[in-house]
Amino acid sequence: MDITKHCQLCDHLILDFKTGTICGISKKRPNFNNTCVNAKLDSKLKSKIEDINLEYQYILKRKQKVYINFVVYTILSIIVIFISCYFGNYIFEQSKYEWIRFRYGRSALEIPVYFFFTGVLFVLPRATRPLIKFLNELRLAKARKQDLDHILKLYNINYSIEISFGKIYKDYNEVEVEIDLKIRN
Repeated sequence: MDITKHCQLCDHLILDFKTGTICGISKKRPNFNNTCVNAKLDSKLKSKIEDINLEYQYILKRKQKVYINFVVYTILSIIVIFISCYFGNYIFEQSKYEWIRFRYGRSALEIPVYFFFTGVLFVLPRATRPLIKFLNELRLAKARKQDLDHILKLYNINYSIEISFGKIYKDYNEVEVEIDLKIRN
């Protein structure tokens, strides 16, 4: 694990754009094995716990919508592809002996091809893109939460968090968060 993740929770953290994370006490880059003896986990800790857990819960709240979107657009794309195949087969059977032409000399067989590519290139990505984005965001949020929990376990700190989502205003939720920290000795 990256030891600078410990420092992100510490009040002694100094961020320098040239050298990166620096300890405010030693004025050097962090260098410790398991835990830092100078770590002061006070003012930043609650806000980090709140931010990481809120991000994780927001992503989990979107899970049902993302899966419904995936199923609906996948079914829709399959329907469009099957319609294009059926329509293409129908036109091919009708035009075995004479070539059906539309205006401007276009073949009637081009229409099913357009439908097929519409299903594959436009409708199917509407199903897969949000799912892939959701799974990546969930993986990252879960990793951040696991890192936080692991670091707090090293420092013998437990927490319980209550998150209640209220009304939605445009893109923002009304959220109430209660955090209870327990430091074990």
